[in-house]
Amino acid sequence: MNTDIGKGSVEDAEDAKSPETSSEERELDADLALTDERPLQDQDADDSWTASTPEQAHDRIVAILNGGGTAAEAFFSQHWTGAFDSPYAHPARNQTAMNGKVFGFEVPMLRRNDDGTFEVKARETARFRDDCKVVVGSRDSLPQEDQERADRIAHTRPGFQERFVAADGEHHLKRLDKEVLQAQKELAEAGGDPAKGAKAQQNLDIARENRARGPVEVAEAAVRRAQGDQVAAVTARVYQTSWESWPADVDPQQVREAGEEWALSQKYTGESKTKEAELRLAEAKHEYAQGEVEQAGAALAEARRSGSPTDEAESALAAAHERRATAATDVRTATSARDAAKDAEEDFAVKLTDAHGTVDPGARLGDTGAEFARTDKAVEAARTARAEAEQSLAAAPPTERARAAEAVRGAEAELVVARYEERRARNAHLDDTADRFSDARRSPSPDVFGGDGADERADHAQMRNYFGEFLGHIAIEHRIADLEKDISVPPLRTVAELPDRGAGHLDVVLELDDGQRSPQFRIYEVKGASAGRGTSGGFEQGHPEYLDRMLKGLHERAGAAHDRIDAALKSPEGPQRDKTLGDLRSEFKTQDLGTAQKAFAAERDKAAEIIEAREQDEKGQVEGDQRRVRYFQVQAQVEDSDLRSRYKGHVEKEYDLSARAPKKNTQATP
Repeated sequence: MNTDIGKGSVEDAEDAKSPETSSEERELDADLALTDERPLQDQDADDSWTASTPEQAHDRIVAILNGGGTAAEAFFSQHWTGAFDSPYAHPARNQTAMNGKVFGFEVPMLRRNDDGTFEVKARETARFRDDCKVVVGSRDSLPQEDQERADRIAHTRPGFQERFVAADGEHHLKRLDKEVLQAQKELAEAGGDPAKGAKAQQNLDIARENRARGPVEVAEAAVRRAQGDQVAAVTARVYQTSWESWPADVDPQQVREAGEEWALSQKYTGESKTKEAELRLAEAKHEYAQGEVEQAGAALAEARRSGSPTDEAESALAAAHERRATAATDVRTATSARDAAKDAEEDFAVKLTDAHGTVDPGARLGDTGAEFARTDKAVEAARTARAEAEQSLAAAPPTERARAAEAVRGAEAELVVARYEERRARNAHLDDTADRFSDARRSPSPDVFGGDGADERADHAQMRNYFGEFLGHIAIEHRIADLEKDISVPPLRTVAELPDRGAGHLDVVLELDDGQRSPQFRIYEVKGASAGRGTSGGFEQGHPEYLDRMLKGLHERAGAAHDRIDAALKSPEGPQRDKTLGDLRSEFKTQDLGTAQKAFAAERDKAAEIIEAREQDEKGQVEGDQRRVRYFQVQAQVEDSDLRSRYKGHVEKEYDLSARAPKKNTQATP
């Protein structure tokens, strides 16, 4: 079998993970694919295993097709996506789970040759221009309001990532089980080949070690989620408070303090959740240490049986016993901490209920300004009481610390209620006046300690991707605003004729026209802070062939949609015409097919114009900045801050559109 597989660009080599990469990172690199529920019937071609790199997935596909029989046929039938030269996927492709992914990566193009052999298209990777000028846009060039909007998105997305990884724990263990089974199968297939046998045994040892550590990794993810939720309980309320209505002369520090004190209502719930997760982690580590003791004991027994020296095995067993003892101590410590946190949570809940019960509606003043002032003084009094309680706790001897901590919880409950009352009075007062810092922009407080439903990881993945894409949209808006300020850039406009309708469409197209020569087009792939590049038809985003196929698809689909509407509008009156028009309205989500037809015509014509410009560039062998069509990536950047993370700015790089020789495909001969 020919295994001359293209290894990709420098960027791919940097992105590829080595075998030593952690299991969690491998799952993230596989686009966090849900790989355990696909319908492939033949177990010999089980595709629930997840590869670490596109090349590894490619090799696995070749091996399946090389094996022949029902496994090869089943795989080809399920994952065939059309001819190599077709921009359209086979209709059956989207019926498979993972929407065209296998082993965690995009399905490469497959072809059955006339002689019955299979061919797997090499993955064509993108690359940036060698002379690419990396453009970095700072958040400082954005207005303050846009900075705050971006910061709220940057702050929110990591929480959903943490939740996804935690919710994915059960499926992560299933994938590790399948890795062990696959390694066992490869060892059995090694036969009498010593080299293959040694390599297969090494892979099996790694798979077993990964599975043994799996529960620890799952527990670590749960701790990170709980810790992230603790932070989010504060930062979400700080952001939300900053977007509420406040008097015009308010000190921003006061607004921040209000959010932090409002978040005290979630403090003990967060601590309790974290301590519970830390206990589960300690228990998982103890179980892992127990496994090490058993493994070391077996190694010592084998050394004694074979008559080999036992000093090293005895030392390893003693070290394993010591680690297990330490782990057992950690479990006892974590149990005590969890129990104390549970008690504190329950005590605070009681005190918060009691504090709400002491509010006397009859004491509220009819004048909203006076009532706001009264509740503001109540907040100051509650803050002072809390500070005094914390000082007493810090100075309390060990025998009095429990009582002092209880007093702090009581003071915090009083402060939370005072803040609720102050917020109510503030909103009433501002509703009564025109004295506003900003328009009220209230949104529901996120349930940062939400439940654990069966579809939770899918929900978190969807929200993570949503916020990531949203941050990418902010980055491209930022870049366009910077370009508009740059006097060296010709007048530009966003090409409305090529809207981003989702998959199969371009993110953003700009048209630059100085009035002296033909317009130039800048096409952008827009990325969130941690997004990678997708693949279509074996070509990675940024590859010239990927762009050409996208443009061709846009042109053909828009033209076909225009012609279908035109034919329907011109068809004879009657039930069939009414049905066809109704179907088109439903498909294109509009009641105005005439306007839709014009929009498709404009899309078709603009795509044709850009295709023609691309052809002129290639025919004239135009390079670099002189090309009429240039292809860019803009990616959002985030940075750590006292509010967890914030929008840092954007980075723009330009793809290399110069022609290149195609990679050699891999032949599989069953």
